Amino acid sequence: MSATDAENTITDQYENQTGIKLTSVSYDTGDAEVGAEFTCTGQNEAGIDLGIAATLIDINKDTDKASFDWNVTEAKAPGAVFADPATQILRQQGTPVASIECPDDIVIESGTDRSANLTLTDGDGAFNVNLGPPANVS
Repeated sequence: MSATDAENTITDQYENQTGIKLTSVSYDTGDAEVGAEFTCTGQNEAGIDLGIAATLIDINKDTDKASFDWNVTEAKAPGAVFADPATQILRQQGTPVASIECPDDIVIESGTDRSANLTLTDGDGAFNVNLGPPANVS
């Protein structure tokens, strides 16, 4: 089994399980045998960088297709992944948002609190709002 085959298999399984496409994936080389463990890095179509731990659980001898047990061990997003859509939504609702700034490399974990800074513009000019915890990711 080649590195490309492994990357394609992980890419297909990720999209099937999450409904989100991986735009890139690469894994450390290792033995292509059942039980082998390896790590991958990738990025999904939302711009989120991923760390993935995987175990090769089966290779179909007839088709040479592999199956993996995998899980995302780390997910990091640039602030724009959240700020840009939030800005658009607020503007569509008539909120005078000049900008939203979120920190870069936001680690996405269940139950993690995050903050953001909004710059709103009204008839009197701009003012800032800091949204701190709780902005719960679940």
